[in-house]
Amino acid sequence: MRIVFFNRSYWPDFGATGQLLTELTQDLAKEHGREVTVVAGGEKKNFGIVSKESHEGLGIVRARETRLARRGFLGRFTNYLCYFFSAF
Repeated sequence: MRIVFFNRSYWPDFGATGQLLTELTQDLAKEHGREVTVVAGGEKKNFGIVSKESHEGLGIVRARETRLARRGFLGRFTNYLCYFFSAF
């Protein structure tokens, strides 16, 4: 069975949702033999580039996104919108 997760935060991000998703996907792959892919936000070093990588036997697709300030509504909204369109 193939499972795909969409989440902006994923390994090596230290955010809570990224950490929980990392643990869940690794468990699904190792303990249950599932083929898992995560469509996550790009790292700062890969800004603006869609890239593919793997970690612990999991496929990771890094989608384009912006890195605007998260404090204001406009910056946060733009970040999510950019990730959403790039991920799909």
